[in-house]
Amino acid sequence: MSARTLTPTRMGLLAGLVLAGFDAAAATPGCTLDADATPLVDSPFTATVRMANTDATAGFGPTVDVLLPPGVSIDGATALTIGLVVLDGGVSDGVDPLAHPVSGEPIAVPVGYRLAAVRLPFASQAGGSPATTVQLALRAAPSVTPGTPLSLYASCSYQLGLDALDDAVSDPPIRSDDPTVQADEETTVVTPSIASLRHTVDPTDEPTGPTFPVSYRIRVEVAAGETIAGVAGDLTVRDVLPPGFVATSVTTGGTVQSPASFPSTAGEELAVTFPDLTGITIIEVEGYFDDLTFASDGTPVALSATATLEDAEHTSGPVAASASVDHTAHAVELEESITNVTNPGSAPVPGDELEVCVVAKVSDAFTATSAPAALTSFLPDGLGFVTSGDAGFLSATAVAGGTEILFDVAADLGPGASETHCLTAIVDQTFVDTSPVLPGQVFDPQHTLVTTVNGNALVVAEADGDQDARVTVAEPTLTKTITAIDGTPVAGPFEVKPGEVVTYRLTGSFTAGDITGVTITDFLPQPLH
Repeated sequence: MSARTLTPTRMGLLAGLVLAGFDAAAATPGCTLDADATPLVDSPFTATVRMANTDATAGFGPTVDVLLPPGVSIDGATALTIGLVVLDGGVSDGVDPLAHPVSGEPIAVPVGYRLAAVRLPFASQAGGSPATTVQLALRAAPSVTPGTPLSLYASCSYQLGLDALDDAVSDPPIRSDDPTVQADEETTVVTPSIASLRHTVDPTDEPTGPTFPVSYRIRVEVAAGETIAGVAGDLTVRDVLPPGFVATSVTTGGTVQSPASFPSTAGEELAVTFPDLTGITIIEVEGYFDDLTFASDGTPVALSATATLEDAEHTSGPVAASASVDHTAHAVELEESITNVTNPGSAPVPGDELEVCVVAKVSDAFTATSAPAALTSFLPDGLGFVTSGDAGFLSATAVAGGTEILFDVAADLGPGASETHCLTAIVDQTFVDTSPVLPGQVFDPQHTLVTTVNGNALVVAEADGDQDARVTVAEPTLTKTITAIDGTPVAGPFEVKPGEVVTYRLTGSFTAGDITGVTITDFLPQPLH
């Protein structure tokens, strides 16, 4: 479908256009606060405030207030990818409340805390509209004591009340909290640290055996400008690897104390020592899971590995960190991939053809014995079957909710073997009931293999980990351009005065056709309304 240009909208800058009828109503600002739980000292971290209007009435001058403890500063804020202005309300002496930097209203603030106000990038927040996410860029100063919990507080308000006029007497600010009661605000706790540890595994689902390698990765980061050392000698990074894991190599800048040799004994832990650490240190462990991971019936096994930083200290005191990661070992696994054939590398739109492939992989320790038509692929309604040139393709049948495709697989597959089956699907314009396929629609093809391992019947579905693939229909794009000021075409820069009328154009490019009931909400920046 071609891009559709919407009729230009004219908006006035005069304040009284949206005042009528709100005297008996009240906007209700909802507010939530989250933050990185263990940020590094003297490093940026993020706090997230979500502000929503839970009433039907619009609120004007949406603002987020945040109270920052001593040692935590704010570097900036963004919402909807737009940089926001942060207004400083000062630091509390613990005796008198601070004056809000927008309205001047008294705000109860703990002693030593700083009040910062962030104004959202639009003049009002409509009732029932989606919550606006505000990202606060914060930093813990080098002076904070590592390991000491620090409380952050946030509240949300409509500083101009129910209209666009700045008249706090007849139309006072509407808040999510009681500004005179500091404990009434949203709160979260952060605990600055000197070092952090992250633990990952790739892939998260895999058959066992040397044919199917697995990689564990440990990332230790020390705060900028800081050093950690061993308490009495070297410090240690230890990884308690899952039972059955055989390490074949370790890549590290430290000294590997365990395993003593490679390949390691199954389930042997990893221990790497360092005299000290600064910056970022990476440890890569390559290996595989052996056949001892399983019982003889081939049932998948959930496994966990835990990495720890041990025997480490900083001038501020002891340093410790840990993290765990999960992996599922399989006797038989299905791995799916989806490729846009019509527009490679792009999100699909209705009419695009997709190649949907599924790989059946069998552990080095097992053989999967399957009857004919053992592999079933299911395309949900909205994805249509086109064809399959696959040698194992048997049939495609319309069923309730979609299309069922059957494939033959090898009667005996394995050990360590893989077999791939593919089909071509199309993103339909409509569902079976003729309702349109919408932008952003998500489709999840499913695959199931019925097989037998060591006489035990297994029904293998595709893993829900990092090898699961989904189809998301491309979403529309919107662009906004200013075309005139007081009827005179302009190309920018744009300078306006109170009372001038700005004409702008919204252009929407819709990837799916035959869409009805489209509503576009435009949030105007302050002081426009």
